[in-house]
Amino acid sequence: MMGYADEAEEELLAISKIRGCPWYIIADLAKLRFEKGEFEDALESAFEAAKMFGDLKTKVNVFSLIAKIQLVLGESESAKNHTLLACSIRKRNGWKYSSDLEQLAMRFGLDERLPAQETLFKICETEWKRASNKETEQAINNGNIIKNSLLGTVGSIIEGRPFTFLKCENGQDAYARCDDIPQESRFEGAKVIFDLAESFDKTKNKKSVRAVGIKSQDCLKTA
Repeated sequence: MMGYADEAEEELLAISKIRGCPWYIIADLAKLRFEKGEFEDALESAFEAAKMFGDLKTKVNVFSLIAKIQLVLGESESAKNHTLLACSIRKRNGWKYSSDLEQLAMRFGLDERLPAQETLFKICETEWKRASNKETEQAINNGNIIKNSLLGTVGSIIEGRPFTFLKCENGQDAYARCDDIPQESRFEGAKVIFDLAESFDKTKNKKSVRAVGIKSQDCLKTA
């Protein structure tokens, strides 16, 4: 029988697929997964929430959560960077540290001298993007790529929605995460080249496919 936490996770997963789903729903999903001990999935959701559109200071607790998850996973250096980012945001806005953040700051021996928030954000953002690239590499290494070098067009990019669809030349649509699309191609109608990989739709509980290794078609002109 499905417990309350499982039902809540299923409900949040369903909401996360709705067009325009805000980042804080994904953050709630990450927190729930962390509490359930699903640390890898929790980190994936927390990274996704961190990357989505939204004021940086409103996500301060997401960065603290990422640090907590990474400590459990043994990723102490990245956990420290996210702790620093959360501390920097709170300090800039004159906010007190939460109890969780105080414990993290003490663990890493942090003092009042903090790096610039902008510098910390770039460091952490690189980590979020690297996680997306790692998924693509794993798909390639595991032989899960179904088709290579497909040409397509980027569909609607809706603020707050973490995904879109790429229109293939054969008329079919391919699911794609917005953060997997290069910044210069992150607009409706952009021409891209991509691979198609096996995936799994947790909401529908069945196998699916998604676009990976997405690049601008301009790279073909310079290759």
